[in-house]
Amino acid sequence: MSQSGNFLEVNGISLYYEIHGHGEPLLLMHGGGGSAEHFALMLPELAQHFQVITPDSRAQGRSTDTDQPLSYRQMVEDMVALLDDLGINSAYVGGWSDGAAIAIHMAIYYPERVRALLLTPVDLSAEALTEEFWKQAEKWKLPEKLATWWQTRPAPTVEELAGISVPTIIVAGENEQFIKREYFEPWQQIIPNAELVDPGVNKASYFDHDVHE
Repeated sequence: MSQSGNFLEVNGISLYYEIHGHGEPLLLMHGGGGSAEHFALMLPELAQHFQVITPDSRAQGRSTDTDQPLSYRQMVEDMVALLDDLGINSAYVGGWSDGAAIAIHMAIYYPERVRALLLTPVDLSAEALTEEFWKQAEKWKLPEKLATWWQTRPAPTVEELAGISVPTIIVAGENEQFIKREYFEPWQQIIPNAELVDPGVNKASYFDHDVHE
């Protein structure tokens, strides 16, 4: 299987994904409006320890879209279908920002498919985003469908978050710029087996560094 790029026809779209390395499967999902290229600096090291699967979410990157509304449930179904196609029963699941939101919903809807979660600060609703985020978002020129969905998407309930039983690491910098810290800090109490880790950088910087920095 080529590492440079593959497409899976699933749920009415062409889902782009890459596979790097060998070992236990790690499904890694990018932030909103981005692509698998977010993880370019991390992949060489991660691929020495895991089989890293990096898809482009529907309507983003090289994946296509339908005329149906976006939803985390649909994005989760895409990722589960990808694992099914690859013959993977369960995987370590991680994500950056919106990718972390997909990961959380995957643990809610398909807990048996998730071995553990690795999350950056995740904006499960528009209320979690700072003014600085919205200022920067204007420069990103996101597709209208994606930008509108970000402002209207429903967040999981406290009960759903509390039902996540897999080991969970939340990576959150002390100087986080885009997500309100008071929004995600309580998660380490709400989600059983969750741990909050401060890497010493803000979310926008995580993927500007390799894993040794």
